[in-house]
Amino acid sequence: MFRELNRIRKEYGACDDERRELRMQLVMLRGELGLAQCQLAEMLSRQRRKQRESISNSSIISINDLSSSMLNKEKK
Repeated sequence: MFRELNRIRKEYGACDDERRELRMQLVMLRGELGLAQCQLAEMLSRQRRKQRESISNSSIISINDLSSSMLNKEKK
């Protein structure tokens, strides 16, 4: 009976150590996931910003083209 009890205690200790290691890995993976999500959000934010800038630049160019064509018509 004592042999069985000691075997169970030994297995419990090994399982407990493995559980601690797995929990530590889980915490690290959650941290890495959070970091990756932040990086993705930053990349998407930059992409949207660039798209808005290109749209606003093209609208400014088209407004400038309209105003310059109006000025040319007025000069004639």
